[in-house]
Amino acid sequence: MLDPHDIELICSACHGDPFSVLGPHAQAGGVSVRAFLPGARQVQVQDAASGQILGALQQRDADGFFEGLIGQNALAPYRLRVQWDSGQETTLEDPYRFGPVLGETDIWLLGEGTHLRPYE
Repeated sequence: MLDPHDIELICSACHGDPFSVLGPHAQAGGVSVRAFLPGARQVQVQDAASGQILGALQQRDADGFFEGLIGQNALAPYRLRVQWDSGQETTLEDPYRFGPVLGETDIWLLGEGTHLRPYE
């Protein structure tokens, strides 16, 4: 289970490294999937290829933080099936499943102002 302080930081948009908290994280017994979906009532993890429900995420914070353990490979593509407070149901890609796009060098050069071609 995740530290309540990390959940608080995610819910208040103050966490310095959300990729270390959200998305899939391998642990004993399977993969822990975490998502922050304000306004969601229920969240399930769905296999992207077959559509099979792999597990349900439990709401850990009233602001919309969900977490659950699924017995699936950490690299297996999945989607989040979300039932919203309005009753509407949608299937979403989890952006935190893909990992950060920028590397350490990119971040350093952007901060320094010398990254000459960041669009590449």
